[in-house]
Amino acid sequence: MMRRFLFAILLAGVLVFPAQGFALGPINGGTGGAGSSSITIGSTPISGGTPGDCLYVNGTVVGNEGCSGAPGGTSGQLQYNNGGTFGGLAIGPGLTNNSGTLQATLPVTVKTGAYTVATTDAGTTLLLNSVSAATFTGITAATLGAGNTVCFGNENTGALTLSGFGTVYGLLSSVLPGVSGGGVGDSGVCLLSDGTNYHAFQSQLQPGSEFAVTNGVLHVASNGVSLSMLAIQGADTVLLNDTGSAASPAAVSVPSCSAASSALTYNTTTHALGCNSIAGAGSARTLISGGGTAVTLSTTSTKYFGLAACGSTSEVSGCPIPIPAGTLKNLSIVFNNNATPGGSGSYVFTVRFIPVTSGQMGTPVSTSLTCTVTGAGATTSICSDTTDTPTEAAAGYLDVQGAPASSPTTAAAFVWTVEVDPS
Repeated sequence: MMRRFLFAILLAGVLVFPAQGFALGPINGGTGGAGSSSITIGSTPISGGTPGDCLYVNGTVVGNEGCSGAPGGTSGQLQYNNGGTFGGLAIGPGLTNNSGTLQATLPVTVKTGAYTVATTDAGTTLLLNSVSAATFTGITAATLGAGNTVCFGNENTGALTLSGFGTVYGLLSSVLPGVSGGGVGDSGVCLLSDGTNYHAFQSQLQPGSEFAVTNGVLHVASNGVSLSMLAIQGADTVLLNDTGSAASPAAVSVPSCSAASSALTYNTTTHALGCNSIAGAGSARTLISGGGTAVTLSTTSTKYFGLAACGSTSEVSGCPIPIPAGTLKNLSIVFNNNATPGGSGSYVFTVRFIPVTSGQMGTPVSTSLTCTVTGAGATTSICSDTTDTPTEAAAGYLDVQGAPASSPTTAAAFVWTVEVDPS
């Protein structure tokens, strides 16, 4: 069987002999001594052959013949086994030959304005460097190809908008605002195609939004975190640390507590939310008032007073005030400037309720809320009724009747108030 020894070094696809001499031996069972048992490459003359031939040894014969392993492809390509011969493999995007060292790189292309992404941009980073806003128009994930990535960055103050990429999962915003000052760096994102949609990998939190990164430190903006960025919680829950010690908050269910006399509570002993009744609690009350300096009582006739500046001997003309159904209470009468009825006379005040019938005000009725301002004996200028609480089952209108008694001599002006506790 022929034994061949190739004395060469494969460098960049070319077979060469080393510059220095070296000895070959022993050959065919020789002892390695002087004579035909050894030869010295670069010193022992070899006749015949052509430069670049390979040496072979067959028994005691040293011969030469053309080598079949010539480099494949073109200069700079990688060599690979192409069916038993050398083939040339081109270096694609993302790889470079740096003085014989194969390095992975991500090519960067700087744009100064609007740009439309192409399939040749796969594996590259496209940067916008502009003080004016610009849009990079995308291609579909299918067009870019499954497994391919294209990255985008903004290194100036003009906002970069990404448009036309179809569905992009995980993208915080389609606008990369770029440098916003204060040491905040670029804004960037990489889009990975799965052949149908894109998946976003944010290279940095967006400057100018809720967050910013300054010199590697994460900062929360003064306006806080928008609610849409919080994790989704279960229905009717609150974020709460209910453990009684330092711990991360959790979504805690809120008990039903909707009665008018109920209040939501938290017990720091049991560390639980609850619902308690409030003693004496009631619904919101409405204070209604009327009268004023523009209208006065009559020393001889009964008058009706509704809205401020309204007062008339005709009840409908006295501007009755609409009220909801509920309980009437706490009538109060105060004469202006501490005036009194005069002489031994008095004024009797009664709250009147006017129901609504067929879309119109019906017949007024007097309620039990009443009080009297008298001038007999110790003269007074105020009165009240805090005891009676008449209830009106339906909404209607309200006014106050002022009737003279025992011939008062002063047609005084006054202000009245009544509380309405809605039912």
